Amino acid sequence: MKTAHPVIAGILLLAIHAILASLSLYQQYPVLDIPMHFFGGVIVAWFFVAYVKSEQHKMSRLAWLVCIIGGTALVGVVWEFYEWAMDTFVFPETQFMGGLNDTLFDLAMDLFGACVVTTIMRRK
Repeated sequence: MKTAHPVIAGILLLAIHAILASLSLYQQYPVLDIPMHFFGGVIVAWFFVAYVKSEQHKMSRLAWLVCIIGGTALVGVVWEFYEWAMDTFVFPETQFMGGLNDTLFDLAMDLFGACVVTTIMRRK
């Protein structure tokens, strides 16, 4: 399975997230959110790179970039909706979503992770 490694990495990152959230470490150390979003972007982009690898030769470089970065952006937006739903309906006291600035910075870190992956992969 070509996507097994990024899926395993994603499960590991979700497990780390669950531990950090359950121990309220995001509230104690809000800076932890930044590398989590960066590595989330890296892992999601890695997944999309692996997923489209067999079709990459049929795609222009721009189409490939749009698939990887656009897919990562979509997952990042879905994650922000997840944070909003958790704050609104499940655990209103946690406040995972820190407001507009936090949301946009989270998405920027997701995309930065994707850009790092596409830059590395483009050199290969």
